[in-house]
Formats: sequence, C-alpha cells, structure tokens
Amino acid sequence: MMNRFIWIFLLLLVLINSPFAEMNSDIDILAEEFVPFLAAEDFNNAYQKFDQTMKNALPLKKLEETWKSVIYQCGNFKRQASLRRETNRQFRIVIVLTEFEKAVLDIKVVFNADNEISGLFFAPGQMSPGERRTGISLSKHNRERS
Repeated sequence: MMNRFIWIFLLLLVLINSPFAEMNSDIDILAEEFVPFLAAEDFNNAYQKFDQTMKNALPLKKLEETWKSVIYQCGNFKRQASLRRETNRQFRIVIVLTEFEKAVLDIKVVFNADNEISGLFFAPGQMSPGERRTGISLSKHNRERS
C-alpha cells in the first residue's frame, strides 16, 4: 500500500512540474534569442518582444540609445556565457551572463505570463573560471560568430 502511494506521489510530482519546466525552457530560449538581436543592432526584432508597458517605457529609439551606451562603456559584445533563472510572484526572470570587450554584464530579461519581455536591466556580472573557457552558443547569431 505504501509503495503504491509513493508511485502516485512521484507521478503527480512529475505531472505538476512538467509544464513549469517547459515554460522555463521557453523563456531560456527567448532570452538567448533576444540578446543577439541587441548584439546585431536588430532593434526592431528586439522591440517586438516587449509587452505594451515595456514599449511605452522604452521606445525603440531609447532601446537603441541604451544599447549603444552599453557598447560605448563596455566595448563590443563578444558572447553569451551562461543563463540562470529567478522567479517572483508575477514574473519569470532570465539572467544572461554576457561578455563584452571591456566588461562582463548580467542582462536581466524579465518575462510576463505571456512570455513577453516586461523588464530589461543591465548590471555588472562575474564569470567563473569555467564560464571564461566555455559559453553558450545556442542562438544562430552566436554560432555564426564563433
């Protein structure tokens, strides 16, 4: 009897967590695709990923100015090194650790329930020795540049 309970519990656990794992995987992919839009200065495609609130807060021209300011301060974009996730009540957050010529940055991409970008933040990042040697190259842009 106890053995059956354990199996039922494990089955429920797998069924409950599967959609969440898929949702997190989706935002990982979206974040990995978003950063190369910025790196390629394809601001129109990057802007299309924003929700309406974000479009109002960071218009296309301002997005372009922001990215160019990052490049001015940090040098040219080199690569995405790793991803990590955070969650709060309303939003799912992917932090893309990126390497530039003169700096390492965390690009925090915040997603709403509809997988639209509802926040974008740049902060100093730090690479581990392993991240210095390897990087994620899952996006088309990174494969072409590697």
